[in-house]
Amino acid sequence: MNIKDILKKDHREALDLCEKICQQKFEGSELTSQFNKLYEAVIAHAHAEQKVLYQFLKNSKKEELREFSLEGEVEHTIVEDLLGLLKRSRKKGGEQWMARCKVVKELLEHHIEEEEGELFEMMDKEISKEEMETLGKEMLEKEEQEKKMAA
Repeated sequence: MNIKDILKKDHREALDLCEKICQQKFEGSELTSQFNKLYEAVIAHAHAEQKVLYQFLKNSKKEELREFSLEGEVEHTIVEDLLGLLKRSRKKGGEQWMARCKVVKELLEHHIEEEEGELFEMMDKEISKEEMETLGKEMLEKEEQEKKMAA
């Protein structure tokens, strides 16, 4: 699987789960369980993406790709900080918690839209199919490492 396919799959899973959480489809321990699943998936994805794709982009000759990697890291940090705040909250599902959850969802949507639009278009022009496959393999390996570290 190439890097773009992996990113799309991860994005769909995170957005689907985040949407269900924000629509208050879960309560009590189920909400905590589903949120923890979202937290772990997003954190593992973000860390792996930064270590694999963004590191690759930082070495690009194209300034736009280097800039995209830096902006993506900032967006990841903001989402991670908000997710951490939600995880530490004692009152999951309350008004303030739900408001923060919706902001996370909006940030994820924005990030994904830019990545799957602008970035993927640039990648198609600048990165070979072989490199995309190699990055995909590295991404999967790094995500597994990140998930093990989180467990």
